[in-house]
Amino acid sequence: MKINRDTVLIKAHYFFFFAGMVPVLPFSMVLGLGLGVPIILQGLMAAVVLVGTVIAKPILSLIADTFPRSRRIIFIASILMCGLVSVKCNAGQQEGLGCQPVEVWTKMGFWAFFSLMMIGMISFCTANSFSDAVTIETIGPSGNYGSQRAWGSLGWGLMGPVSGLLVDWWSGYAELKDYTPAYLLVFLIMGVDVVLSSNLKVPKLDAERNVWSSVWPLLQEPRFFLFLLFSVLNGCFDGVVLNFLFVLQEDMAAGSAAVQNIKFLQGITIFVQCATEVPCMFFSHVLVKKIGADRVTTLVLGLHAIRLYLITCVGTWGNVWLTVAVEVLNGPCYGLGYSAIVVYAGQLAPPGASTTVQSLANICYESIGP
Repeated sequence: MKINRDTVLIKAHYFFFFAGMVPVLPFSMVLGLGLGVPIILQGLMAAVVLVGTVIAKPILSLIADTFPRSRRIIFIASILMCGLVSVKCNAGQQEGLGCQPVEVWTKMGFWAFFSLMMIGMISFCTANSFSDAVTIETIGPSGNYGSQRAWGSLGWGLMGPVSGLLVDWWSGYAELKDYTPAYLLVFLIMGVDVVLSSNLKVPKLDAERNVWSSVWPLLQEPRFFLFLLFSVLNGCFDGVVLNFLFVLQEDMAAGSAAVQNIKFLQGITIFVQCATEVPCMFFSHVLVKKIGADRVTTLVLGLHAIRLYLITCVGTWGNVWLTVAVEVLNGPCYGLGYSAIVVYAGQLAPPGASTTVQSLANICYESIGP
């Protein structure tokens, strides 16, 4: 059997990229709390970061589609920045802000943290949408995208518990967790991904000087508008869990024995999410072909509602470990939902504008939604 080297590298890139991001990215909210940044201020930060991402991503994608030779440079640079920003955050986490929440915004440490979050999120979202565009162009719109992207979930799920266990072990009995092992993992794994991505074959496209003239008619179609709207709603529901589940777990564990191993518990949460997510991604193409990507996104909306209702019940009356059990629903919610969005965007994209269309879909799901 002949092995397709291009898809092997795509799988390896997804695995190492998400394995390299999981030690830090899902913990950004609790990292901010550890620095002394209150939730309400982090919400304002997220809104500003959203504006920066929404402005930057289409510009970078437009450049990539207009000047195809720049695609590899932007792609590799965004991956490299993800790793560098995550490691740089370690200095701020070690120093802390050392002030009351009401005056935290006056400290240089806060603005350094905010700037790193802005650069890191733009880099992550750009690398993510570029990865999806390269994958769809390599395998074709009718190819099995889920079987490629599932390797990213595998890396995310495997490294989550490892990172959490190392942070708990390194921190000992300290009240404030020390994320040094997590940052070291990011540095090593993202370094491997940069090397792999440098050898990844980026499909050659003819230079398209009028990308927006190709995309504009698509933006005027009602079906594309509804597709983007459903992407925003799915991203919103997924973002609630991504941003606040770990905060909820830490509040529930406070004052109990569970707080000693809270990072491992959060790592197990990531593992359970991905253990159900991977098979859903592998078989997402079957459901997409059977009922259509648009109907899959509608189905996922209902599953998100059930998931959030159960988290609310557990958070009010249950044990912190029950939040892990609820996250079994992450499999169909993210595994089916995100795969359907990427596939449908690939089907709708005009020739030569795939990066721009994938970027618009990714902005709606990963930026505007959360």
